[in-house]
Amino acid sequence: MTAKRRNKSFLQIGALGVEIAIGDRSRPLGRLAWRKDERRAYFEFDRGFLGAPLPISPFRLPAKAGVTSARAQTFEGLHGLFNDSLPDG
Repeated sequence: MTAKRRNKSFLQIGALGVEIAIGDRSRPLGRLAWRKDERRAYFEFDRGFLGAPLPISPFRLPAKAGVTSARAQTFEGLHGLFNDSLPDG
């Protein structure tokens, strides 16, 4: 994860490592990044996850190599999978 401190109360994240927890174990899922100028997220699956993928979002975010951009006009620019994991409001 890369980060820069802009002021005392705000931490800007360049890329975020994402893990998936199954029971008491977790495994790397991939990396999530935000393009402020596009107001859109980009996601790339971890290579290890692609070796034994789970269908976490088979229609909108299929497990495949490469970077996938979210649709800017839906889910506030996030992939639905990640938008659903945020607190309501």
